[in-house]
Amino acid sequence: MPVAGLLLLTACVPGATTRLDAVPKMAAAASASPSSGSSPATGSPSSASPSVAEVGAEVGTEVGAEIGAEGDAEGDAEVVDVPPVSDGSSVAGLVPHQQTSLQPDDQRGIATVTFPGVDSLGRVFTALVDAEVGRYEAARRNDGVNVLTIGWGLVQATGDVLGVRLTSRSYTGGAPHGTTTTTTSVYTDVASGQTWTATELVADPERLARWVTAALAEADLAGEPPAPAVVASDVRFDRTGSLTIVLDRREAGLRTLDAVAVRVPAADADDVLSGPGRRVRDAAMAAEGFRGVPAEPSDTPVGPSTTEGHAVDCTRLACIALTFDDGPGPYTAQLLDELADAGVPATFFVLGGNVAAMPDLVRRAAAEGHALGSHTWSHPRLPLLTAQQIADEVDRTTAALFDAGVTTDLLRPPYGETDDRVADVVGDLGYAQVLWDVDTQDWFNRDVAITTQRALDGAHPGAIVLMHDIHPTTVQAVPGIIDALQARGYTLVTVPQLLGAVEPGAVYRGG
Repeated sequence: MPVAGLLLLTACVPGATTRLDAVPKMAAAASASPSSGSSPATGSPSSASPSVAEVGAEVGTEVGAEIGAEGDAEGDAEVVDVPPVSDGSSVAGLVPHQQTSLQPDDQRGIATVTFPGVDSLGRVFTALVDAEVGRYEAARRNDGVNVLTIGWGLVQATGDVLGVRLTSRSYTGGAPHGTTTTTTSVYTDVASGQTWTATELVADPERLARWVTAALAEADLAGEPPAPAVVASDVRFDRTGSLTIVLDRREAGLRTLDAVAVRVPAADADDVLSGPGRRVRDAAMAAEGFRGVPAEPSDTPVGPSTTEGHAVDCTRLACIALTFDDGPGPYTAQLLDELADAGVPATFFVLGGNVAAMPDLVRRAAAEGHALGSHTWSHPRLPLLTAQQIADEVDRTTAALFDAGVTTDLLRPPYGETDDRVADVVGDLGYAQVLWDVDTQDWFNRDVAITTQRALDGAHPGAIVLMHDIHPTTVQAVPGIIDALQARGYTLVTVPQLLGAVEPGAVYRGG
């Protein structure tokens, strides 16, 4: 199924690497004809938005071997620190999305972003992610767990140019059967509606690859010379006019534990950039603030509020807590309207990146009596992270919630995955872990009737019901679920009302 407007940022996995599959042809400019297109070096937007794999198929292995033989050290490229990637919270108008799938042998977490009014950006993202999902599905194995994680990060927001890096990491059958990492950066000119992949910003990838190979060799980091397709897949710009190439260690076969960046000075960079590349570079050099869609002011007062709600005696009443993960998103406002009409509270386990992008929805939920909990910043599998990475995921979300006026001591680990180490880390940060005992599988069935039936079939006093407010069918099912539960004599409450005081680090699956 196509995944619209997607992007990514997630935990590392070890192993071999491949490139993105071929990306379908598309019109990158909103006004472009589907049959139009020109060479990236001409300065016109791509009608093909080729994947890194397409470019690599043309010049990858053969040119990589030539690079090693020639040892061309022209240019003054050097290894530098990797430029930071932003979560996008500084850019008004970005709309993040999250999709999860939790089949026993197929687990997917796809973090995405769209920008209203820039259709070409969504089309390029869709093609890239659809290709990556297709590659993953083709590589899936039946003799182990398969995991796909896609995320995004902001790499430029200056003038009219917005740049986002796409990263995909997957296990197929589990190590050592196959692990892949792919990265690419995508840039859009929001004024003209044109969008380019990083490979379209480079007119001479072979020459750029020679400079990068020489810099890696000088720093004693290179294994096999990286192919031009890999070198041109993640390109960054700064205010000096320099060009920075970021290489994932697995993708590029580097002798290092981390990603590596190679900086090409401005004097040399101009020689290898295409017309669109110079356009993006000039926007970075101007160092102006991003002229995107302005944020709408909120009339909701800011001030930390807890998510406890009024007292309900669930020892006497048949209480059920409806919970919603992965928001806030494009359907959260509609869900809040439905809950308000029914006079029913719910609990939202929110992603920090979404909170930072849509704080007004979080403020509204809290103001209307709903409980909020953390669902981490970017939805990783916490047991796979280091203790510091777990703490960072939680701390960033805590800060985003606080900025939105909310404090909470509840956390739902993504995918419901936790262990003793996760419990220790989140417990030290003051959080209890809230799982569920009724799973509607709304992320899988995407069907109003099935979601409703699963919620009702699992209903029992003290139940915690899992749903996701990022799916329209879930939001459409909620009024019917509420009516049916109330008709059976249930009282709908928040998780804090159901559980009462909780112990940091402890795991709760129901009341």
